Amino acid sequence: QQSVIFSGNLKKQMREKEITQADLAKRLNVTQGAVSNYVRGRVPMVWMVKEIAQTLGVTANDLLGEHALNERQQQEQELFAAIAEKNSGIGRMKDELVTMARRCRVSAIESEERARDVHLLADKTEVEALKLDMQHLNYGKNEIALAVEKLRKCQKQRIWQDGKEFDPEDYMP
Repeated sequence: QQSVIFSGNLKKQMREKEITQADLAKRLNVTQGAVSNYVRGRVPMVWMVKEIAQTLGVTANDLLGEHALNERQQQEQELFAAIAEKNSGIGRMKDELVTMARRCRVSAIESEERARDVHLLADKTEVEALKLDMQHLNYGKNEIALAVEKLRKCQKQRIWQDGKEFDPEDYMP
C-alpha cells in the first residue's frame, strides 16, 4: 500500500510542477529507468525520498503519506541492522577461514620440514652405511694383502704341510 501511495503522490507532484521523468532523473542524477521504477510504485530508500521531495519542493511525508516516513526509516534501520549483523558474521567466518588457512600452511611447511629431515636422516644413514662398507672393504683389502704377503713368504720357504709340499699359488685368486 505504501508503494501505491508513494507512486500516486509522486505522479501528482510531477504533474503539478510539470516535470517529466527525464527532467527529474537529470535533477536527481539518476537514470530515467530509476525514476520510472519510482513512478510505477517502487519506493526508494528514505534518503532518495527526501532528495525527490526537496527537488519537487515538498516534504517526504507529502510523498509517502502521513507517518509513512517514520515507518520506512524504521524498516530501513532494521534492514541495515540485519545486514550489519550478517556482515559481522561473515567477517568472523572470514577470520576463521584465514586462521584455518594459516594453520594448514604452517602444517604443510612443518610436513615439508619433517620430510626434509627424514631425507637428511636417510642420507646420513646411507653415508654411514657406505663408510662402514668402505671400512670393511679396506679391512678385507688389508687382510688380503697380509695373506698374499704370507703366501709369498711361504712360497719362498716351501713349507711342508701334512707331509706334502705347500704351494701358495694353489691358494691365490
